[in-house]
Amino acid sequence: MANVDNLERIVKKRDPSRWMILASVLVGALSVLFDSALMGLIAPAISQDLGATATTIGLISAISTLMLAAFILGGGTLGDIYGRKRFLSYGLVGVTITSMMAMLSPNVGLLVPVRGLAGIMAAMVNPLALAIITVTFDQEERPKALGIYGAAMGVVGGLGTIVIAFLNQRFGWRATFTLIIFLAVVGLIMVTRFVKESKAGGDKRVDWIGILLTAMGLFGVVFGINQAGTQGFLSPAVLVPVIIGVVLLVVLIFYSRQTKDPALQLMLFKNKDFSVGVLLVLLMMFAAQGSFFQLSTYLQSLQQVSPIQAALTLLPYTLAVFVFSILAGGWVGKRSNRTLVTGGLLLMVIGLSAMGFLLSSVASFWVYLVPLILLGSGFSIANTPRISTVLGSAPPELAGAASATNNAAMQLGTSLGIAMLGALFQSVARNTYISNLTNLGLTSEKVEKSVQVLNEWLKTNSGDVAAQFGITVQQLEGVISEYQIAFTNGVTNVLWLSAGVIAAGTLLAWFKYKKTADSR
Repeated sequence: MANVDNLERIVKKRDPSRWMILASVLVGALSVLFDSALMGLIAPAISQDLGATATTIGLISAISTLMLAAFILGGGTLGDIYGRKRFLSYGLVGVTITSMMAMLSPNVGLLVPVRGLAGIMAAMVNPLALAIITVTFDQEERPKALGIYGAAMGVVGGLGTIVIAFLNQRFGWRATFTLIIFLAVVGLIMVTRFVKESKAGGDKRVDWIGILLTAMGLFGVVFGINQAGTQGFLSPAVLVPVIIGVVLLVVLIFYSRQTKDPALQLMLFKNKDFSVGVLLVLLMMFAAQGSFFQLSTYLQSLQQVSPIQAALTLLPYTLAVFVFSILAGGWVGKRSNRTLVTGGLLLMVIGLSAMGFLLSSVASFWVYLVPLILLGSGFSIANTPRISTVLGSAPPELAGAASATNNAAMQLGTSLGIAMLGALFQSVARNTYISNLTNLGLTSEKVEKSVQVLNEWLKTNSGDVAAQFGITVQQLEGVISEYQIAFTNGVTNVLWLSAGVIAAGTLLAWFKYKKTADSR
């Protein structure tokens, strides 16, 4: 009887508009999700239209993500202190304005700072959307709400890239920002209408020093890591910003131990569930996003499919994330976190390993289908209880800080995955390529010339290319064949390493999570 009375009290306390609140923050978060994916799809069009150099395009593509990673902890902290609804609204207004400015930018000189400002605006939307969900839904419904949130972000995000690619091809790169503007405006209207204000209790102050140290430290680390793919990990361009960033983050930890109401809430890490969950999402994003990036590149660069075809080939991953996010939301509480998280991670290991076995230059959609479904379903089965545990382990007054820390780990994992796995791919592919061509009888000079050959590959007749670079047609065919083998070998190694990283995460989850289901 007591349990029935408790359930009745819980139901009475639930906000009747909570599902509209979920829909409101979801629409706002989608505007940021699309904004993050946008530049990678439209960068070539911007380069051609505005005459930007490759270096400038790289900066335009990276600056928004860099600023998001740098200021994400500050966005969560400001929301906790001054109001989550208020700063989420500020962020959506900022996303709208910066998208309009980007759409109207006459040159790259304006586009670079506009994209940087867009990242700062996203740093307010990104953590506060999850923080509002955390304080709106009780322990019973929170996993379901987070499952719906993750499912919608996954499937709409995947389909949105197709829409962005279509708008870019049909109307030009400027038109793609209209999608972000539309979502941000609709999200702002819904947030204003349905979301109730919430913030931390007590007399808390803004730790501006902590926010600045966090921003500078994370910026240095992520910026340096992002240079590794082209510069190499031992390059000063990588080591200097990473070392500076790490030093600043160490200073931040010592500072946070001694100050009142720090931006970095070290007390959150005293909870084992929070610490393990944050580390797991870093490993998951490292493997999933790093591998996904290399697979997309493989499809477009080696198999010569269009960006839209590549997105459709990889769509099973997105759909699996969608379906199993919803299913996993219903499993949380009925199955132990250890069972769900380790089971999901194990599916990711199998999916990545299977992809490594099956990958080839002639692989079709059907070859990728099952491994992608395993990878996507495993990600959702592991991530839904993980994020529910991470956010649920934090006190309500620190919901923004907990969400921001979780999202900062996601951003760092993504950056590490793309950079480190990209560097691994380049190293393995280059070594395989040079070794195999040398074994075919090509001199070192002709091996170097083969790089130029590959730039002309598929653009002209093979006989013309062979004559231009002073090699036989048979040698050219060997160059192309070995290029395919080297490229495939590089991506295969990326998939195997990713599987190893997730396997380590599986062991961590198995030994650190509870054996029994959460009590309700």
